[in-house]
Order: sequence, then C-alpha cells, then structure tokens
Amino acid sequence: MLELLFTNANLSSALPAIPRLLTALSEWFSCLLMVLVLPKRFPRLQTCLLLAGALVIQSILRCCYFGGYTLFSFLGLMVLNLLFMLAVIYACCKLPLFSLLAAWMLAFLVAEFTASLTWQVCAVFFSAPSMAQPRVMCLLLLLFALVGLPIYYLGRHFSEEILYTDRKTLFLMCTVTPLAFLISNLYVVFRQDIWVNNNRTDVFFAVSWLRLLADLCGIIVLFSLLNISKLRRLETDMIITNKIMDAQYRQYLSFRSTSTYISQQCHDLKHQIAALRTSCSSEERENYLSEMEEVINSYPLYANTGNPVLDTLITQKQFYCKEHQIQFSYSVDSRLLSWIEPRELCILFGNLIDNALESVLQISDPERRQILLEVKSQRQLLSIRMDNCCDHPVEFQGGLPRTTKEDRQQHGYGMKSISRVISRYDGSLDCSLENGWFVTTVLLPLPDQP
Repeated sequence: MLELLFTNANLSSALPAIPRLLTALSEWFSCLLMVLVLPKRFPRLQTCLLLAGALVIQSILRCCYFGGYTLFSFLGLMVLNLLFMLAVIYACCKLPLFSLLAAWMLAFLVAEFTASLTWQVCAVFFSAPSMAQPRVMCLLLLLFALVGLPIYYLGRHFSEEILYTDRKTLFLMCTVTPLAFLISNLYVVFRQDIWVNNNRTDVFFAVSWLRLLADLCGIIVLFSLLNISKLRRLETDMIITNKIMDAQYRQYLSFRSTSTYISQQCHDLKHQIAALRTSCSSEERENYLSEMEEVINSYPLYANTGNPVLDTLITQKQFYCKEHQIQFSYSVDSRLLSWIEPRELCILFGNLIDNALESVLQISDPERRQILLEVKSQRQLLSIRMDNCCDHPVEFQGGLPRTTKEDRQQHGYGMKSISRVISRYDGSLDCSLENGWFVTTVLLPLPDQP
C-alpha cells in the first residue's frame, strides 16, 4: 500500500504496484472470511446483500482516486478503507467491542498478505500482469481459494476465542498488527541504491519476500495469541468446573443426610399425631393437630426411583418445584444407572435438572412449567432424555445452547460439566427445540453384562 505514496521508477519496474482493485478485493475477501466464521447479525439473505454492497463500495473507494498521492491524502484514504472494513464486520456480525476489534485487525493483515501473495505470484508467472487478462484472473481466483481455506479453517477453530477476546489479548494484537504492517512496507523508506546493487531480480524477491514474511508472521502471531487465550480460558474453565462439581457433590451429600433425617421425623410425627387424636377429643386440639398434619404432608414424598443418588437429587429439586409451581415428572429405570460413579451421576443429573428449571422459570404461565425426565435403555445404549417447555428463542453454538445470561464468559459451566462426564463414558449429547419443548438427549454405551 505504501508504495503508492513513494514513487521510484527502478523499484516500480522491479516490483509492479498492486492494482487498487486487487487490494479492494483482498480487503473485502478478508472481511468475508471473518463474517463466515463469526455470529451473524442478520439472516443469510440480508448478510449476502450487505456483503455485495460492501464489495461495490470497497472497489469504488480504492479505484476512484486517480490523482497523485500526497502524505495526507494517502493516510486519509487508508484510514477510510480501514474504517470501512471495520464497518463491514460490524454490520454483518453481532460482536462485542473487543471481539470486533480483534476480527478487524486479523482481517487487515489477511488482506495485506492476500494482496501481496497473489500479485507476487502473478508477477512471477507473467511479465506484465493485468487483471484484464483472463489467465491472470483465473490464477488470482485460485490463489484466493488457497489463501482462504486455511484462514477459514483457523477462523472457525478460534472463533470462540475471537468472541471472548480479553483486554490483554487485544492489547497484544493492537501492538503486533501495526508493527507487522510497518515492517512489511519498510522498503519504501529506503532508496533504490540500498537494495542489492540495483539488480532487478534481487530487488523483486527481496522486497516481495519481506512483505510476505512480515504479513505472514503477523497473522501467525495473532492466531498464536488467540491460541494462548484459548489455553488460558480452558484452564480457567477446568478450575471453575471442578469447583462447581465438588460443590454440587457436597450439596448432594449434605441434603441426603438432612432429607433422610427429616423423612424419619415426619414419619414419627404422623404416628404421634394419630396417638394424640385418640387420647384427646378437644375441638381446639383437633384443629391444631390438623394444621400440624397439613404442614407435615406438604413435605414432598421422598423420591423412590431405586437409585439413592437420583432419589436424593429429585427430592431436593421437588422442594424448588413446589415453591415455583413447576410440574416435574420422571420415569427412571434405576438398574441402568448402577455402573455410573455417584459423583458423576450427581453432576450429570443435577445439571440437567438445573438447566431445565432455569428454562421453565422464564415461562409466565405456571400451567406450562413442565419438566419430564426419562431414563431407559435403547438397544445397547443408556438413554437419558430431559424435556422442558420453552417459549423463548435459543441460540446454538457447536450443537449446544448458548447461555442466556449477559456475562457469557462467567456462565455456561453446567453444559460443560455435563459434556465432561459424557466424554468420559464415550457418550453423546444432543440438544434441540421441538414444538415448544427443549429436548436434551444423552446417550451412553451400556457396559457388557457379566
């Protein structure tokens, strides 16, 4: 880009200037790659129309200026193009500020690298390349595809890291991006006689390789920063998830001992009340005992699925369901759960039930606050199915629902805990929205019978 500002006849003959249209296409192409891998703001048709309009405007911005470049006009046009790239990504993608800036800087370096590489290859194969030549255009399309495929793959792999870009990662990206750009265009500062004794071929390869390596290294460093951010986030997730798992299991153990004691006391009190009724006929005493019995009977019956861990969990959740007018039904074949460790059984069912409770609480009509749990065998698989009414939109990412809480980095650990347990047993997890019901299905291979 900077070679347009500094004119040098010998250098221009050694390295043909990149056509403005090719630069515009490279910038648009890099924005397209970011849009493909990041969450969209609009439906597909509207996004395509936005991108088509952006391509036209981008080409006009690059090609409309036919006069000589001054320092200020060059900087102004360059800033205008960069801001337009930012506007395109913002218009097409639904991103927080840090993620938007990270995607923008990555797109900028990809555009620089794409324009440099494609035109350098064309200059090697053709003595006087022109975008009006069909052979040149075919080669350019092939090179765009070769550059786009790995960038698209890496973008999909690190899309979540772009979404969760933190302040530290963004600061480093803001340092690397302009540095890579300046190094890639460093040659314009020097005069022609500095470059390898005015040898045309040597100048061409020295300049072109400097640009390519600087842009490529910049892209590699940006993806490396995203990878470091990913490893750091996974480590944090694992620590938090383990703490949540331990807390859930301790809660289960505490409630199990408490609920057993309460159940025994309630059972004894029923017999005591019956004895008092027979020994005293006072109307006041009768009313008092009736009230006591009503309070005791309001205590939910202890669930009896046959599995003590699941019995304790369901009994605990029944208190919450009764308080919030939630209908919780279950059909469980407990014999199928005996081979799963109690701690992991607690984590798996505890999070499944908690997610369902959280979802139905968003329903205003108490009649529709329904949860159904079914545990059965399906061929050689253990099938765990949790259905709950759902009247709000659900966003999916990677086949799993995204948390509805505003701070997504600090939430969503329930599904992560479920996934970790399922992966240990080589199972599968599927979530879907079917006719107003959110369905979560867990399939685990059953162990061979002895």
